[in-house]
Amino acid sequence: MSGNFHLYLPLLASLLGVLLYPILPLRVNTPFWTVQFDVDSLSLYYSIIVTCVSLCVSVYTVKYGEEYKKKVYIFPITSLFILSMLLTIFSYNSLTFLFFWELMSLFSFILVIAEENVKVERAGFLYFFMTHIGTAFILISFMLLYFKSGSFDFYYYRGKADSLILTLALLGFSIKAGLFPFHVWLPHAHPVAPSHVSALMSAVMLKVAVYGMLRFILEFAHEQHVFLALLFVICGGVSAIYGSLYMLGERDIKKMLAYSSIENIGLIGVAIGIAQWALKGNHTAVFQYAMTFILLHSLMHALIKSGLFMGAGLLLKYTHERCLDRMGGLSKSSPSLFLLMLLYSASISALPLSGIFLSELFLYKTLIDSVATKENMSFLLTLLVPVVAISGVFVVFSSVKFLGLVFLGKNRGAGMRVKPSSLEVVSLAIPVVLSLAIGLDPFVYYNLLSKLFALTVGPLDYRPVELIPLSVFTVFVLYILSKGAGERTYETWLCGLEEENPKAQATVLSLTYSTRRVFSMFFRTLSEISFEEDVKKYFRKRLKFREESEDLVEATVYEPLGRFVLRTADSIRTVLQSGNLNHYIAFIFLTLVLNILLFMFLLGVK
Repeated sequence: MSGNFHLYLPLLASLLGVLLYPILPLRVNTPFWTVQFDVDSLSLYYSIIVTCVSLCVSVYTVKYGEEYKKKVYIFPITSLFILSMLLTIFSYNSLTFLFFWELMSLFSFILVIAEENVKVERAGFLYFFMTHIGTAFILISFMLLYFKSGSFDFYYYRGKADSLILTLALLGFSIKAGLFPFHVWLPHAHPVAPSHVSALMSAVMLKVAVYGMLRFILEFAHEQHVFLALLFVICGGVSAIYGSLYMLGERDIKKMLAYSSIENIGLIGVAIGIAQWALKGNHTAVFQYAMTFILLHSLMHALIKSGLFMGAGLLLKYTHERCLDRMGGLSKSSPSLFLLMLLYSASISALPLSGIFLSELFLYKTLIDSVATKENMSFLLTLLVPVVAISGVFVVFSSVKFLGLVFLGKNRGAGMRVKPSSLEVVSLAIPVVLSLAIGLDPFVYYNLLSKLFALTVGPLDYRPVELIPLSVFTVFVLYILSKGAGERTYETWLCGLEEENPKAQATVLSLTYSTRRVFSMFFRTLSEISFEEDVKKYFRKRLKFREESEDLVEATVYEPLGRFVLRTADSIRTVLQSGNLNHYIAFIFLTLVLNILLFMFLLGVK
């Protein structure tokens, strides 16, 4: 252990986070500001999510991290990243919150660019740029709260956030959470980061942003606004369908999981919008169901997505391949990894017995009860039911695609010569076991919610643990009936070819072609076919097909906007950097006057 002590640093940071609970609340006076930490039901719940996932990922990192022997700095930075997320949640004044929020962004940025190449640097810059735009909106909202309350402490912000402050804050947190149309950084940042970092960012860091939204909505908001609720419902619905559709067509395993995160954040966004609308209209039952979904899905998605990224990390580590089309037959190489990824795929697909099935049950209950109110937004919420259902179908399709291409069929070149270690398998198993435990017997979780948040959700008559004896008996009967059936073996149909070619198997393109064609308006693809000229027209010896797809929103909105900003910045630079000293003095004076006027406006001085 002495030689590999750095591998244990994330685990120590996670355990240190557990030790923070007994010393809270904590107030520390510094020469700059008073650092204030406190814990309430909301911060306690989300800190539990951070701690649980961080512990699982940290145990996984002990063996997985051996891949990064030449980049030892990754592990202390990961430790600081974990602590900064916890301290952001426990922060109870705006300066402390912004300080640790910025540290969280900085440490995650350093981890994203760990691989040090052009593609990684581009992804890191995009993430850094987007996260600081979000931080700017959050900073302005806290400044306005300070001018209204005269304090930096959260205790004085209750009921002080008007529509402008609430809009700015929710906009900033939405960018960090990756809600549509601010999702563009996720498919770039998650794939290039080390897999344990991707697990923490997708499973936990996005939930810190959700925590910030809930803090403003439930505590700081003076009143709820229908237009904000409407925006969240629309953006969340589009995010869910958009993320699941791109997840379906993606070949890069980690990029596919990044789009899955966009889909799940979209579902949470829908529920946040409905919760705001329910608070405004005093629909208590709808609000309670929406909040139950938000809280439960935050936990379930954190557990399942961390496991999926850890599993993807093991596939990358032992096959040195990230493209689904080049894998295959890995169930024979590592049956334990196949079984765990099967459970994770079933869970993310919201199949019965999984925790996500339980959480989405609450989402459908929320939507149905919202429609039953027959108010103005009921028609829109009616449309959301098929949207959520279709996104769920795409996720199931994506899971089937993933399992079929990676673990079934024959190996297409990216083999797994070494099996994952026992520690990696155990750490990978813990999150899905926790998720299944809650899914099988949710009443323990209901009791926790009722104690923490006074949420009293109606009975759903759903307790699958009671069906276990019947399920075991059914499986036993099916086993007995199938025992006498003989195994039949046939040679593979080669479609007229003379020899079997493992590469002539299903690919992402062939599996998803019909769906992608129906929804072609949402994709932007470039296809290219090249082959050697020979006599045989139908059985050519060498043929290459290449297809690249890009995010439609990124290609049509962000890239043109980026080019416009660069051109504008170039034009401004030629004016500002004129080389004339008098111009520079005038610019400084003008900036000072504008800042004084802005300060007087914010203070209400006439």
